[in-house]
Amino acid sequence: IGKSELIKRTAEKLGLALIKVNMQRYAAAGDSSAKNFLKDLAQSVRQLNGGGYILLIEEMDKVFEIDPTDGKIQNRPVMAVVKDLMNDGVATIQEDYGPIVVDIRGNLTYFTMNFSIDRFGFSADPRLTTIDDVITAWRRLNATPMSIKELLGSMFLPDTISRVMPRFTIMRPLTEKSYNA
Repeated sequence: IGKSELIKRTAEKLGLALIKVNMQRYAAAGDSSAKNFLKDLAQSVRQLNGGGYILLIEEMDKVFEIDPTDGKIQNRPVMAVVKDLMNDGVATIQEDYGPIVVDIRGNLTYFTMNFSIDRFGFSADPRLTTIDDVITAWRRLNATPMSIKELLGSMFLPDTISRVMPRFTIMRPLTEKSYNA
C-alpha cells in the first residue's frame, strides 16, 4: 500500500539517506535477536559517516509481544532495544569486546506495521472486499484513540503501546482512482 515508498520518497526530497531495517529478521525469542538488531543498525549508521538519515523500521507487527492468535505473551528481547530507541533515541548492548551503541537522535524515525485481513473480516478477493470497505475500516479505527489502542493491545504490551500511541498514524488507504493509477 505504499508505506515504505512514501518514506523513501520523503528521504529523497529531503536529501537524506534511508536506513531500512526489517524487524522480521529479529523476531526470535533469544537474546541474539536484540544484539543482531543493534549490530546491524550500528553498521548501517556507521556507513553513513555522520550524515543525516531517515530510519525506517519495517514490519513491527512481526515482533508482536502478544501473539494475536492465542493472546499469549511472547519473549521478544529486541523490543527492549526498540523501546530504548523510542524513549531516548539511544540504545546500548554490551558485547564481549565492548558496548554497541546506536544514537538515532536528530534523525527521523518511522515504523511500519501491517494488520492482517482477518482482524477486519476482509477477504483477499477484491470481489468480496472493496476499497470502500477498507476505507470504512480505516475511518472506524481513526474515530477514537481507544480503537487504535485496542488494535495495538492485541499485539503489544501496555508499556509499548504507551510509547507508540502519541506517534501512531494509520495511513489512509488509496482511493480506487489512486490504486488503479
